[in-house]
Amino acid sequence: MTQSSATQRGSEHADAQFNIDRTYPGRWTITFSNPPINMFVPTTIVELGALMTDLEADPSVKVVVFQSANPDFLSPIST
Repeated sequence: MTQSSATQRGSEHADAQFNIDRTYPGRWTITFSNPPINMFVPTTIVELGALMTDLEADPSVKVVVFQSANPDFLSPIST
């Protein structure tokens, strides 16, 4: 299983809000975790920008799945 955290391009960080699972070729599963309620804060936007840059640089990615580490909260998306 290949996993990394997106905080700065190409680096891993223990306190990153996004964890990327690259287990399956062509698919990234990105788990968002910013306890307790997964609120977007300024660092979330910075990390998300770095994540998008990484996605754009990887032509093999065909599918991106976003999920929440907290099943009760995935902001700003509501169901």
